[in-house]
Amino acid sequence: MPPKSGPLRCPRTAPQRYAAHVISSIAVFAGLAIVAAASAAAATLNFEGLDGSGNQAVPNGYGGLNWTNFYVYDAVNDPGNLSHSGYEVAWVSQNNVAFSAFPTERPTETISSDTLFNLNSAYLTSVWRDNLQVRVIGSLAGVPVPTYDNTYTLSATAHTLETFNYVGIDSVEFIPSGGTFHDGYKFDAGPYFAMDDVNIDLVQLFAVPEPGTWLAAALALGVIGFSQRKRVRARARFIKGCASRTVSNN
Repeated sequence: MPPKSGPLRCPRTAPQRYAAHVISSIAVFAGLAIVAAASAAAATLNFEGLDGSGNQAVPNGYGGLNWTNFYVYDAVNDPGNLSHSGYEVAWVSQNNVAFSAFPTERPTETISSDTLFNLNSAYLTSVWRDNLQVRVIGSLAGVPVPTYDNTYTLSATAHTLETFNYVGIDSVEFIPSGGTFHDGYKFDAGPYFAMDDVNIDLVQLFAVPEPGTWLAAALALGVIGFSQRKRVRARARFIKGCASRTVSNN
């Protein structure tokens, strides 16, 4: 009971408290309503541990990706006796590099995935030609992303770090063309290029909530709303009575 000698102080914060409860309840439900979230697992692919004879393709599943028209070559030991060539400068971390295997017959090399990935960067080198052009196109669900369509000019005497920053794609095409034969190299076999230390992020999607989760969330929100409704009504009656007593005391 409040002291009789002083004025009766009536609470004036019930509406604000109710609003806060409702907002927090909605926030909980909104959190449950997020249907997907993602995390990215970074990796640098250097093609070590694969057959570097030059006769074997990069296997599907390597690095969590699918590979089309990319083969592996031991650029340090040069098993094909291809010296002199751009392979001598193509390797970065260890012996092996990936290379475009059929740039004349099948001029598009592709990296793809059943889920999303980010292509961050890679070291690229032209094998036989100076100023080789490689067009790199990132796509999502079969549709090229306009800002992920760029052409890079490669050197035949040094590897070059190319930064792509292609985020949230499921395939990327490499299309080599042009360039002029580098004088002093063994021969000009075509617009070949080599690639090493490919930096990617594999995007991992979390599961969509089951229908039962949605139902439980809706029921929980309903129970919270009902209880808050009862509380605010009781609070309103108390405030009304409090106000009446204040008027009569005055």
